[in-house]
Amino acid sequence: MLVVCGVVTLLAVGSMTYPSGAPSQVCDDVSMTPTYHAQNCQATGVNNDDQYILTAEPVPGSNGRVKVTLTGDPFMGFVVRATTPGEENLGQFIAKESNVEFQTMSCTNLTNVAVTHIDRKPKSSITLMWNDQNNGNYIFQATTVQNITEYVINIF
Repeated sequence: MLVVCGVVTLLAVGSMTYPSGAPSQVCDDVSMTPTYHAQNCQATGVNNDDQYILTAEPVPGSNGRVKVTLTGDPFMGFVVRATTPGEENLGQFIAKESNVEFQTMSCTNLTNVAVTHIDRKPKSSITLMWNDQNNGNYIFQATTVQNITEYVINIF
C-alpha cells in the first residue's frame, strides 16, 4: 500500500506548475526564468529551439491592437510580456479579447504589462490581445513550463 501511495504522490508532484500563475519576479528577470522551478525542483531550463513559435500581428483598423499567439509543444504554465528593445516593460494585455484566461502581472513597478496562466490545464496554443502604447516599437517574449522539472525560456 505504501508503494502505491508513493507512486501517486510522485505523479502528482511531477505535473505541478504554480496553479495560479507565475510569481511577479519572473517578469523582472531578463530571461524570465521560473526561479522556483530552477532553484527548488532541480528543473532543467532550455532556450527555445523551435519548440515554440511566438507571433505578433497588428490588427488592421484596431488603433494599436496586436494579436499575440504562442504555439508549440504542450505546456501548463506561461508568462508573456512585451518590452522595448531596451527591455523596458510596456503595453497592456486585454482579457476580454483573448482566447485564454490569464492574470496580469506587474513588472518593474509597471502594472498589467505581462500575463501568466491561472490554471494547470495543458495548452498547446494561446492567443492574447495586446494594446500597443509604444507605436510599434516592441518585442514580445515568453516562457513556458511543461512540468515541475522542465521549462523553456527566451521564446521570441
